Amino acid sequence: MKGIKKVEGDAGPPLQDSELLVILTKPPLHHIQGYDAKNLDGTYYHGDPVYVRHEPSWKWKDERSAHINFETHRLPPVTLPVIDKFDCPPPPPPSADENDTAAPAPHTVAPPCEHAVKVDSPPWLAERLRFGNGDGLTVRTAGTPHDFGTYEFAYNMTAYNLGKMVANATNSTAAEVVPYEPSYETVYSYPVLADAREYAFDDRHGIAMRYGGSWQEDVLHPMRRSFINGWNGTGGGHDPYAYNHFGQDHVFDTGRNSSPNHTALEHVQGTQTAMFVRSGHGTVLFEWPVSGWVFSTYNQTTTGEPGAATAAAAKAATNENVTSHLQIYSHDFAGKDTLLYETAMRYPEMPFAKRVAIQSVDRTGAVQTSDKITLRVTSHTELGAEYITDYIRDKIMWDAGDPIIAQIIVNDTHPMVQEWRTFDGIINATVLRTSVHFDDIAIQNGTGLSFSGRLTDLHELADHPETLRLSAPYDLGLSVLAPTSLYISINNSDEHAIHNKYYSFGGSETVSINVQKDNPTDISRDPGRIIIRQPENFGTIKHVEINGTRLQQPCPTGCTVMFQPDTALDVVLYNEWGGEAHATVNASNMFNAPNPDEPRWWLVGLATSLLVISYGIYRKVTAAKKPRY
Repeated sequence: MKGIKKVEGDAGPPLQDSELLVILTKPPLHHIQGYDAKNLDGTYYHGDPVYVRHEPSWKWKDERSAHINFETHRLPPVTLPVIDKFDCPPPPPPSADENDTAAPAPHTVAPPCEHAVKVDSPPWLAERLRFGNGDGLTVRTAGTPHDFGTYEFAYNMTAYNLGKMVANATNSTAAEVVPYEPSYETVYSYPVLADAREYAFDDRHGIAMRYGGSWQEDVLHPMRRSFINGWNGTGGGHDPYAYNHFGQDHVFDTGRNSSPNHTALEHVQGTQTAMFVRSGHGTVLFEWPVSGWVFSTYNQTTTGEPGAATAAAAKAATNENVTSHLQIYSHDFAGKDTLLYETAMRYPEMPFAKRVAIQSVDRTGAVQTSDKITLRVTSHTELGAEYITDYIRDKIMWDAGDPIIAQIIVNDTHPMVQEWRTFDGIINATVLRTSVHFDDIAIQNGTGLSFSGRLTDLHELADHPETLRLSAPYDLGLSVLAPTSLYISINNSDEHAIHNKYYSFGGSETVSINVQKDNPTDISRDPGRIIIRQPENFGTIKHVEINGTRLQQPCPTGCTVMFQPDTALDVVLYNEWGGEAHATVNASNMFNAPNPDEPRWWLVGLATSLLVISYGIYRKVTAAKKPRY
């Protein structure tokens, strides 16, 4: 070591007894994208930095650094190449322009170096090394792609007191370089229904997986990592028979650990990467919104992108069997590109959400901001419906037999309970489809045969009807009808259902509630009938009372009531929420019985008219009988 002046003879003041030990450690360097560049079992893949740190163990070595010095020599042979640059800042993050819809490049520009020393301070600061007196390091690259095996690092260290050698020690450690052969035991693709988009075509493509570890000589090692940093995404649909490729790339969204007892998958925020650091469960999510391709009758532009959908085709699917294909791999990791898995997901075609606005209004349509409204959504399990969460759990267990995979996907679907409350007279909610129902629903089993909910026309399944919901393809199972009800209560009234058995999801709906008692109504009268018109902002007319008697005739949006008495009428309209509209209709003035005390002027006028007409006829007749000369 330079700077040590060696002297002979007395070394000066005696030292307290101290034994020199060479402490060798191999902490992991930090990958520039934020992951440890070393396996948890202490092994290395090709390209990993083998970081060996050597430290002398000597009493008060730092406090006496003015006259206690150390000289260290690395003993040959070490055949791994040296890493010259390993402690540097990462590249700047990609721009986050939310208006930029183009898929980002799958890989960022290579940083000036790939690794950083992982201690307490930020990884690109040199002072974070915090070396003490005599401390040092060696960083070597872990071999070429096929140079697997164990590599020894040996060090000899000498301690000097005022230039005189006082102690010497040697120590060694080994680094094992192993092959990268990752094993993914279960991979299951699914639409992330919890994104609450109208159709699953805009939900993220989720991939739940179970990573087993990396193989070496027919032994699976669960404590070795697998890096996800590359993908190849594509997809399309049939229109209706020809396959159409969708010219839109998948975009990496996030990765998350899904193992219940330990962290298996790590995701560094801001990077389009994920790392399984050990065996376990994890989830990787990709954005691939394609409703514009599915529903639009679009014109192909020079870029191949869909144009705006016409109003007529906005919800008329022009593509069926829409499928997302993904290949996931490790790019330039462990000295090679490795395909980790490939998966496909066919999207369910049923709408799963509806935007619902509920408002309490008065006669003018103004929101009544002091009214309390409750909205509750429920599935009709008494009619044979089951919650999507229950169906998914059973279906994934049938397909994959993995309860953790099943729970991952259940957690990414709709909640079983949906309820909203407001005290300001208006609710804006996204109502989610929470159930499925297989009875009497024709679905396709993928073999070209259609079958009913009772499996009467699939002989191979007829003996096992309980497997209908499980043997149907996942996307078709999610596409069956859903008996669902929406119940509304206003100002603590009884709940009121606003629709029929099968609720129509998709699009939007506005429900106006009028509970006012002073609504006006427009009622006109002709001889023998009255015409009732639906009041504005009143809603459906539930029933009508005329002079206190309930009218048996239905009148939901107005009606004509025949043969009413000619007397004055008090008419009250009631809506389904308890709101009222009132009107008074005066007695009829035409063809009423005459009053004997009043002059009958109309009879005099009628007689006069008849006399004038008769005289005119008489003059014409007598004139015709006179002889002409």
